[in-house]
Amino acid sequence: MHKLSLVILLVAAPVVSILAQSPDPEPRHWGVVPIPVLGYTPDFGGIFGLAGIGFYGPDVNVPDALKEGRRTNTAAVNGLATSNGSFVLALSSDTYFVRDRYRMEAGIAASRTPREYFGIGDATRRDDGVGYTSANGELSLAVSRRIGRNLFVGPMLDGGTVDILESDDRAYLALDSWSRLGGGVRLVWDSTGGAFYPDHGTVVDTVVTQYAGFGTYTFDLRVFRSPWREGSRAAEHVVAFQSRYRHSWGDPTWDQLATLGGDGVFRGYLEGRFRDTAAASAQVEYRMPLGRRVGVVAFASIGQVGDNGIDMDWLDPKTAAGLGARVTLNADQKLNLRIDIAFSPEGGSPYISAGEAF
Repeated sequence: MHKLSLVILLVAAPVVSILAQSPDPEPRHWGVVPIPVLGYTPDFGGIFGLAGIGFYGPDVNVPDALKEGRRTNTAAVNGLATSNGSFVLALSSDTYFVRDRYRMEAGIAASRTPREYFGIGDATRRDDGVGYTSANGELSLAVSRRIGRNLFVGPMLDGGTVDILESDDRAYLALDSWSRLGGGVRLVWDSTGGAFYPDHGTVVDTVVTQYAGFGTYTFDLRVFRSPWREGSRAAEHVVAFQSRYRHSWGDPTWDQLATLGGDGVFRGYLEGRFRDTAAASAQVEYRMPLGRRVGVVAFASIGQVGDNGIDMDWLDPKTAAGLGARVTLNADQKLNLRIDIAFSPEGGSPYISAGEAF
């Protein structure tokens, strides 16, 4: 299932924040943010439903003086419907064990989703899209062990099914149904502490997965820094940078090819707008708080798809840029309501979501 952002009713944000941070005489070490969902994205149209994010761990809901420097565990559930006919139910968790020495990430999702397939290559046109509706199932599990202070390494499992229910041109899609099941290795270096809004540190996330008949490799680098001197009034400003490369080999189905487009990877284009054997992209974001609960951002992206990273046409890359606002939902966990508008040669695209794009 493609990622569907959590879209939050803006007027509910202050109420949600108050509920999540109500004072408690005894530390509960957990908290829950219920999220009524009402909004819009270019991929799904109007979005309605209910979501919830739970936090748990020794450092949750305790004074700063009592914090142990432990990572926050999270669990999320989303039940959503959209005006274009999508239905999504998803559960996910990210849990640390044995004083943060072990980490387990798990997810399961089921959806019915109308989408568009634009073909393969960097020259496909927006008008080339073929509409289809699919029933999707997703399952993922990764267990890793900490090696050193911030490095986690371990095995992972990924599986999924796709069943094309309706299509404007089944011959163009080539297949009516398919599935995948693969295993691999994941390596994650994370010095950010795992926050929803990192203001420092680096993340390097590398995954190699082998399925029956094909394999994939993904490299994701994220860097968060303040450009200003510590102690200055602008020290809370953050420059966030992400560079991502994905490559496949063998004979993957088209839904497993590398893509550009969507809320997290390339705001300004529809999700999966461009796809090929390989995709490379970079985005940078300047995050500037205006107060304790409000901030603004500016961002820009560049990327390309092709047979491999060397042969991509970087003389004519895909580009996008935009502006956004942030409203704090939970100050302790630094969870923000994100309101972005991105512009590309294909037009403007709004995004309203919980959490940062990266």
